[in-house]
Amino acid sequence: MSEQTISPQGEDNSEAKESKTNIANIQQNFNFAQNIDLGKLAELSKNDKSLAERIMALYENQFEHGKEIDKFLMESEQKEQNLRLNETPWQRKYVFRGQLFSVLVALLGLGLSSLAILNDYPWVAGIAITIPVGVVAVNFLGIKNKNQK
Repeated sequence: MSEQTISPQGEDNSEAKESKTNIANIQQNFNFAQNIDLGKLAELSKNDKSLAERIMALYENQFEHGKEIDKFLMESEQKEQNLRLNETPWQRKYVFRGQLFSVLVALLGLGLSSLAILNDYPWVAGIAITIPVGVVAVNFLGIKNKNQK
């Protein structure tokens, strides 16, 4: 029988508590676990020993299955972590190359605009400086392509 609680307003909260417990159990995957009542199992064993043994075998099989699943998940996670660690140097290498290229393009644009101003070509200077500034503005605003996630 469930424990009944009364709120300060005099209302019965047992259903609300049970609902919260059920939600917590589902979130923590307790709904797949069987709670063994050893007293009732011992009582059942006195009345029908074969049924009690079958129920106990089911619990043991379920426990072994759970252990195998946990072991599989842990091994899979370990493999994934190892793959990530192995990919990290390559990812850093390409990220560094991308950053280096973007800095070079920005400096090239700045240098070209400076050279154009010195040679009395302000419109070329405007175009040369607009490109890196535009790229920076797009990145700061977070504008992405339709295909980019």
